[in-house]
Amino acid sequence: MPLTFALLGLAAIAAWGVAMTLPRWAEWPWRLLLLASGVAALGEGLMDWRGVPVAMALWGTAHLYQRSHERRVRLAWGAAALLLAGALATHRLPGFAPHVVAESIRLSAASAEMSLKANYDKALAGVLLLACFCARARPGSDWLRATGIGVLVGAATAAVVVGLAIAAGAVRYDPKLPSITPAWMAINLVLTCLFEEALFRGVFQHRLARMVADRPRLTWLPLAAASVLFGLAHAGGGPVLIVVASIAGVGYGLAYAMTGRIEAAIVAHFTLNSIHFLGFTYPYAVR
Repeated sequence: MPLTFALLGLAAIAAWGVAMTLPRWAEWPWRLLLLASGVAALGEGLMDWRGVPVAMALWGTAHLYQRSHERRVRLAWGAAALLLAGALATHRLPGFAPHVVAESIRLSAASAEMSLKANYDKALAGVLLLACFCARARPGSDWLRATGIGVLVGAATAAVVVGLAIAAGAVRYDPKLPSITPAWMAINLVLTCLFEEALFRGVFQHRLARMVADRPRLTWLPLAAASVLFGLAHAGGGPVLIVVASIAGVGYGLAYAMTGRIEAAIVAHFTLNSIHFLGFTYPYAVR
């Protein structure tokens, strides 16, 4: 795996280490590691000079969102950061190239072809959303509780989601341990799960929950809305994927609602994806 992603992973870990009670200088490690990852991305060809102003714009708007106190200004910077993060995560802005781990491979005879790529633009967006938008667990019992709930909810959600996918003929039982497992796990955790949970649970569900906090009859709305949005984000995979992704989103959202911590949602998401990857046809069954 390129140095770029090792530095980005360390930046994410350093961001988790920042507690609200720590002095401001404690935020510098993740910032310096994030900057170092950008330099490495340039050197390794994962970002060119066109991507530099884009990355700086996302970092700048996310930072201004985090530091602004006036509500309208904060909303404006937050909206700008989210738009940029979404554009980066969907690879709609120039200046970035993927690191290809595997291209058009089959993990088993029963599985459809898949490719495995690591994209710096999506990973950068995920780390910045995590650091600037999401409530994170503190070391110790808070972290252990969030992680434990994430594993349990993720496993329970996997039973429902995979069961429905089997019933729909989308996947079949297919236990395996392919050679790309370590790379897949790192990429799925740091790119897919981190970004998607930071966006759908740490941003959308959390902000909607604050908006309806004084309306008990609407407490269901943040979870439902974030789950439906999550399902629609997977529309490219067809109707079955929209349905199962929406149901999976309910599980991830419950893990987040139970803890108020983004780690629970990330771990639940990663647990379900890992069960699918290791135990069933991936990404789906050959038809």
